[in-house]
Amino acid sequence: MELLVMKTINQAFKLTLCTYTIIMIRYLLLFLSFTSLTLSAQYVPTKLFDVEKQSATARMNNKSAPQTADYDVHYYEIDLILNPAVRFVQGSVNVHFQAETAMDSIVLDFGNQLVVDSIIYQQNTFLTANTNGFNTLSFVFPNSISQFTDDSVQIFYRGTPAGNPVGTPFARVNVPNGNLIWTLSEPYGARDWWPCKSDLTDKADSISVHVTVPQGNKVASIGLLQGIDSIGTSVKYRWKTTYPTVAYLVAIGAGKYDYYQDYLRVKNDSILMDHYLLQNQTQAQSLVGLQDFMVMFDSLFGEYPFKNEKYGHASFTFGGGMEHQTMSFMGNYGGGLKAHELAHQWFGNKITCGSWSDLWLNEAFATYITGLTYEFGVVHNTNFWPVWLDQTKRSGLSFPNGSVYRYDTSSVNSLFNNQVYNKGAITLHTL
Repeated sequence: MELLVMKTINQAFKLTLCTYTIIMIRYLLLFLSFTSLTLSAQYVPTKLFDVEKQSATARMNNKSAPQTADYDVHYYEIDLILNPAVRFVQGSVNVHFQAETAMDSIVLDFGNQLVVDSIIYQQNTFLTANTNGFNTLSFVFPNSISQFTDDSVQIFYRGTPAGNPVGTPFARVNVPNGNLIWTLSEPYGARDWWPCKSDLTDKADSISVHVTVPQGNKVASIGLLQGIDSIGTSVKYRWKTTYPTVAYLVAIGAGKYDYYQDYLRVKNDSILMDHYLLQNQTQAQSLVGLQDFMVMFDSLFGEYPFKNEKYGHASFTFGGGMEHQTMSFMGNYGGGLKAHELAHQWFGNKITCGSWSDLWLNEAFATYITGLTYEFGVVHNTNFWPVWLDQTKRSGLSFPNGSVYRYDTSSVNSLFNNQVYNKGAITLHTL
């Protein structure tokens, strides 16, 4: 039955792809045929479009400092000390990079509320850096770096992370079995808790995340757990990913988690599954249906992109979920949310939008793919497919004049709304 369902799904998608190609060709021909008529009529709305486009251009670039374009990040080594009972961070980040052009200094995205203690560069310690109130950190090298030179700089810092319009990075919350601290960096929150290059077009080749916490706490993060070290009354969790990763998909959850381990069986692969759950949450809640989703998505989009590391769930107290690479943070364990966040591992994490204006490519795919689990009866009942489709259409089409492309990336409300999620999903369904 599983093979029959997967075959049916694949046939449907192949037909969809063929139909999409034909539609695009027809629309291209229509566009070419009517271009002269459109121009001769001096179509007025294009003037509004141009104004919006010019306004958006000044606000884009992913909210990353434009000065970060002159280097390519290869590796981050994040080493932090946390106490889930205190909303505070201290530690260091070692940034390994290659100069794209000759460089006199390096600029990193860095929250205004954080303080630099020192910088180590080429085994020398420097006590000054420019943090000029623009959420950046600038360090001037003693000597200019030539183009294509590999180098590194380590920043020691501390501070109380700022709030964020979407959730709160380093939110300290009280849960039934103790304090919990977690990060949520999408879209612009990474800089609020670690110095980084948050440009969406520059993925680090690998990242280490080391977090020291008081004994009795556990730390969930991205990649594979390399080890847990006892240090007096503390423990250090050492995580590492060797898959390309963008800054907003790095995450930490720390607190009195219950830990469970499992494996998802997909074809001939066994994918490690880590569960970091709160009191009264069960492994079954986190796991139920997940293997069926994984098999379906593997069949449609190719193998799970991070199969050599893991897929994980960590509970947090945000209302929804967040698709951190290899470790989704979950506010609940409903089937729709699990499907949505897993789908992001392909669409959003493996393939990442080039600017926040194109966020719909992340969210619309994850939303539509969740709908497909209803249509094809994978975990979900097929009877709910017409209901899901009708509700998504009604929601998406309530924005008749709004584009799924986001011209205003300065507003979080402009990015995360039903125009992006549901209208985007219905756009994909149409195609």
